[in-house]
Amino acid sequence: MFFEWDFHRHSLAFAMVCVSSLTLLCLASSFRRLSGNLAGSLRAWIYGTALVVLSDVAFVAGLELPHLHSLLIILVGFGCAEWLHAVRLFGGKENRVWWPYPVILVAAGLSVIVPDFRTQVVISSISLATVYFGTAVTAARITKPAVSIGRAVLASTFLVIGIVLVIRVGIAVSGIDSGAPPGFTSWSRSLLFVISSMGPVAGSLAFVMMCNDRFGEELIRLATVDSLTGILNRRSFLEETDRVISACRRREEPFGFLAFDLDNFKNINDCAGHPEGDRVLAEVSRIFERALRAGDLLGRIGGEEFGIAAPGTDGPGAVAVAERIRVLVEEAQLGIAETQPLTVSAGVAITKDTDESLESLTCRADRALYEAKNSGRNRVCLAS
Repeated sequence: MFFEWDFHRHSLAFAMVCVSSLTLLCLASSFRRLSGNLAGSLRAWIYGTALVVLSDVAFVAGLELPHLHSLLIILVGFGCAEWLHAVRLFGGKENRVWWPYPVILVAAGLSVIVPDFRTQVVISSISLATVYFGTAVTAARITKPAVSIGRAVLASTFLVIGIVLVIRVGIAVSGIDSGAPPGFTSWSRSLLFVISSMGPVAGSLAFVMMCNDRFGEELIRLATVDSLTGILNRRSFLEETDRVISACRRREEPFGFLAFDLDNFKNINDCAGHPEGDRVLAEVSRIFERALRAGDLLGRIGGEEFGIAAPGTDGPGAVAVAERIRVLVEEAQLGIAETQPLTVSAGVAITKDTDESLESLTCRADRALYEAKNSGRNRVCLAS
């Protein structure tokens, strides 16, 4: 009976190694499809997974090598250090932390000096648990994307493995049979190995989920945000504005729409080139953002045209906002020497009644903007 159960435990461990190896192959095949910082993060994760899988293979194969336990500590420890580096890269921190490496090397060295296997178990488990806990904390501190199931799963997986290693220390110190020589000579040792072997599989699955969450957030950003200025693009701005107008209509509150156009902007592109024009647009958008009030929406609705949705704002209030922005742009002196100073003209429209549509409101704001342009530019006009 013992032989039968022992055989099943070896079969389970072998299956875990096979699944981990398959996971590694899948990660490696996806690496060539990624680029940028995410590719560096995945590369580090693949390196870490390869080292941990190699240690599992050596353990299951039962290799009789001198100081095998120290070699396994180095493989698993350096693999976990690579996972930690991968998580840091994912979180936007490019510098590598070096503290795991001396911790692992010291543990491996002590395992060579200390002949007692139970003491070796304590040393290796403490060192590896330290790295696992560090990776779990690093993963939990990642803020982008704001909501990520993958991040929660990854942090939880490494936290559980770290706790398992701490339990392993307690078992070894208490003198329970986990202090037996390497191999599947006890249920506790078999169970701990299986849980620890979940790292490459569960951790890699969670890491892929984190990547998918990041891709999803990036797709949403690309679909809603203007890539040059970082503010809402035309479609998203008008959709959000329509939603806000509906809310103001229900509350029977006024709503202001402000349309802006940069004066003589074409001269900047013609004289200094489009890169300089792009820089000016980005600077102007920052000025707009600084002038916004709580609840206002800002969007780029054309080449050098911007719009602001101002809920709960009447005519004088909306004109005051537009005039403040006009003065800030004029004082910023964003033009170039070869052209006239960069200024902005604005048209302001306020909802006439609770049933006015967004299309009607924007048309009146555009007519007021044309009036400001035709009256000499660098001014604000309120639609009648």
